[in-house]
Amino acid sequence: MRAVRLATSLWLIIVGALILVSLLFKFPLFATVNTQTATGIEELILIILVFELNNRYIHQALRFRSSLNWTKQLTIVGPSLLVVGIAAIFGLLTYASVTPLLLTLLVAILVSCFEELLFRGIIFKLFLRAFGTSRRGLLQAAGLSSVYFSLTHLVNLTHQDLMLTGLQLLFTFAIGLLLCGLYQATQSLWWPIAIHALNDFFSFSQPTINLPLIHTTAAFQLLEIVIILILTGIVFRHTPVQN
Repeated sequence: MRAVRLATSLWLIIVGALILVSLLFKFPLFATVNTQTATGIEELILIILVFELNNRYIHQALRFRSSLNWTKQLTIVGPSLLVVGIAAIFGLLTYASVTPLLLTLLVAILVSCFEELLFRGIIFKLFLRAFGTSRRGLLQAAGLSSVYFSLTHLVNLTHQDLMLTGLQLLFTFAIGLLLCGLYQATQSLWWPIAIHALNDFFSFSQPTINLPLIHTTAAFQLLEIVIILILTGIVFRHTPVQN
C-alpha cells in the first residue's frame, strides 16, 4: 500500500537523519556544546526536515485546531493531563534556578514537537489512510506507528544499557498508543504535544522518586507503563470509529 510505503520511507529517512545529526556533535568543533543544547539544536533541525519532506513529498494535513469545544476536549485529555501534570511538578521541584529549568522545558517542547509531527501527525495518519478508521484499522494504525516510534529509541543504545533501553522501548510503545488516541479523539496535535512535553520534562529532570515498593528505575518504568496503558484505554473510549 502506498501510504504504508510512504510512512516507512519517511521513518527510515528521519532515523538516518537523526543518526547523522547526532554524529555531527561528536566533532571537535561542537564538542563544547552541552548535551541539552545539542539535543535542542538536533530537534530543531529534525522539525524543519519533517516539515520540508511533508510539504514536498507527502502532503499529509497536520491538524492543530480541534472542532470540539473545550469541555469535550478536556473530558478526553483530562486524566492524562492530570497524571503528567503531577509528574511535571515533581520534576519542577528538582530545579534551584530558572536557567536550567527553562532550558530543560525548551528541549522537552522541541523533542515533543518533532516526535508528534512525525509519528502522530504524519505516520499515524498515513497508516489510518491505509487501514481505515474502523476499530480494527485504528488499532492497527496506532500499533504500527507506535512500533516505529518505539524502535527509533534503539539509537539510545549508544549511551545506555540494554535493559534500560528495552524498558524505554516498552514505555514509548505504550505512550505512542496513548498519543495516537489523543490525536484521533481531539483531532488536534496540540494535546499530544503538550502531554508528550510534560512527560519528557519529568524524564529529563530525573527527580528522586520514593514510592512504596518502587525502589529501582526499572520498577518505576514498569509502573509508568501500567498507568499509561490505563490512560490509553480511557482515551480510546472517546475515539470515533467507523463500523
